[in-house]
Amino acid sequence: MGFVYYSLGKFEKAKECQQMSLDIARKIGNRAGEGDAIGNLGLAYHSLGDYKQALELHNQHLEITREVGDISGESLACNNLGLAYYSLADLRKAEEFLEASVTLQDKIRDGLHRKDDWKISVRDYHDNIYTALWKVQLELDKTVEALFTAERGRGQALMDLMESQYGLQIPQSESNKQME
Repeated sequence: MGFVYYSLGKFEKAKECQQMSLDIARKIGNRAGEGDAIGNLGLAYHSLGDYKQALELHNQHLEITREVGDISGESLACNNLGLAYYSLADLRKAEEFLEASVTLQDKIRDGLHRKDDWKISVRDYHDNIYTALWKVQLELDKTVEALFTAERGRGQALMDLMESQYGLQIPQSESNKQME
């Protein structure tokens, strides 16, 4: 319900639902669910303009994702921390957390091996993380890094297409060295 209210722009109601979700997760001892609820609660606070509270919640979410070994959740928490720091005008911290999120997304993508459509899906789904990172890098006057970040995703998509169309297999570490 919290996501429905969130998508409708009813952030106070979303916050209430996410708090209920958090209470339930804690009551039943679901640590991963607790982390998810905390992260979602952080999004509601962010949307309400309470960036410091959002930051605190996203940090808690990050701790829990690391504790339970949820790499995807860790990437999401890092992304949300980056966006919160951006909203607080701390561009260096925003860049740090967005870069961590991109690195984790690349790790997830690399773990998919020959599942090309999954790789493309993961990349497309998390395109906003790469975009947020290169925009922050541009604001920090890191033009070369911003271009590299933007091209990194495009290079991944091209590599995936070449693997699926022509059977060309380039190890991820090799392709990263070639792009540098």
